[in-house]
Amino acid sequence: MREMNAVRRRSRPGSIKVGLLYPSTYEASLASLAYQSMYYYLNSLPDFVAERFTYDHGTVGLDSGSRLSSMDALLASVHYELDYANIVEMLRSAGVESLRERRRSRPPLIIGGPAAAANPMPISEIADLVVVGDMEPLLPRLVEALARAPESAVEELEGHDGFFHIGAGRVRLVRAEELSLDFHPIAQLQPVDAEPVWGRSLLVESSRGCSRLCRFCMEGNVYFPAIHRPLDQILRIVERGLPANDVERVTFYSLSFFDHPDADSMLRAISELGAQASLPSIRLDTLNADRLRAMSDLGQRTLTVAPESGACRLRRALGKPWPEEELLSVASMAADAGIEVLKLYYMLGLPGEDPDSAEAIAREVLRVKRAAHLRISVSVTPFMPKPHTPLQWAGMEDDGSLTRKIHALTSALRAEGIKVDFYSSRLARIQTAIARGGPEIACPLEGKARGLTWGRAFSACGIDVDARASRLDREEELPWSIVDLPRPMDALRRAADAYWMELEGGDGRCA
Repeated sequence: MREMNAVRRRSRPGSIKVGLLYPSTYEASLASLAYQSMYYYLNSLPDFVAERFTYDHGTVGLDSGSRLSSMDALLASVHYELDYANIVEMLRSAGVESLRERRRSRPPLIIGGPAAAANPMPISEIADLVVVGDMEPLLPRLVEALARAPESAVEELEGHDGFFHIGAGRVRLVRAEELSLDFHPIAQLQPVDAEPVWGRSLLVESSRGCSRLCRFCMEGNVYFPAIHRPLDQILRIVERGLPANDVERVTFYSLSFFDHPDADSMLRAISELGAQASLPSIRLDTLNADRLRAMSDLGQRTLTVAPESGACRLRRALGKPWPEEELLSVASMAADAGIEVLKLYYMLGLPGEDPDSAEAIAREVLRVKRAAHLRISVSVTPFMPKPHTPLQWAGMEDDGSLTRKIHALTSALRAEGIKVDFYSSRLARIQTAIARGGPEIACPLEGKARGLTWGRAFSACGIDVDARASRLDREEELPWSIVDLPRPMDALRRAADAYWMELEGGDGRCA
């Protein structure tokens, strides 16, 4: 395949060959700024050669055609718990032992990403090390250890902050003090012969983490508070990156874009360059007519917001106290500004949810459709309790009830010509079981990699998925309690109490 900005380096005697595993498609790897950052950082080092491997391209590297089994070390970036099984499958296909004990660090496998940092235990029998924290402070330490001897890097790093090994007990999450340009690629991988699904653009991380502390959001609670990239650095990336990638559009990565103190200045600067911009999901309470007009002027035609629930009392308890009137107002302003599509994200099965929650969402969406001349798209996900959130102890609603709610919602909206997509309630339970699991999860991951369905893989290991997705005792030791975060468990318990107090004692209003 032909690509712009790919690094074609030959290893020489003494070079350390690092295989970068991406357990999803090649196309998805292009949208991962973390994956690209590791690729360029490692290839900037004189004694290292990084080779990319993606799930859909087998065990032959994308850069030089090297075999996965010939690598001195393997690094995997994972964003989604179900992809753990794809890592196992990639190893097995390459003839590399997937279990840590049998592999004996030959080669060492290091896994990172938000899900792994929140709970390293599900992959603790597969990974030699799990990276718990940000790339900027931790990747250089890993590189130094690998440079001395790849086979002893694990032993050197285990027990250190930011690196989890099953025998090391606890681990502390390590955050970057600032976002460094050294780890943000300017020239980025761009396919030449195909147009990516999301289009070609320059990826720019404007902020990392979040300071909002929504009570269901794992990434926002783990990576708290937000770290904002300085405006001058962002402008340097944009000014140099647009010509380096032969693109005219900037895609921003941020959990809450307009929380950046210089967000409006960024958009003005991109407009002055004559470029376009694409923003991620935006908090409703950060939008106004001027910002919507700026987004539209920069070529954005789809606005994505996540009300999460159709009930005000639930939105308030979750951390999104937005009255429906505000949603209707923003939708109307968006249409006036030239936005064409409004994408709305909701959850079903939230703790304390009313039985008619699907109908409440449908009523709200239809009111939005009547209030604004926009194409409406709705995405529905079952609530999944995730580690290190105030709702981590909550249980999932039973599969039958969730399926009925999803059917009721999709039927009501599709009858009105509204596009609806939804995430399988069964897969959501599997994802929850993995996210909340311990070392025993290696067994079903192995089974799935061998070709079993998820259900059979868990059954063969004697693990009850429904039990794993049920309500947890708030006083029991949780597998992820071994990760020390700035917000301790007591703070999460207090936030969980506040959630239920707001649900039970509220008057139904959002504010």
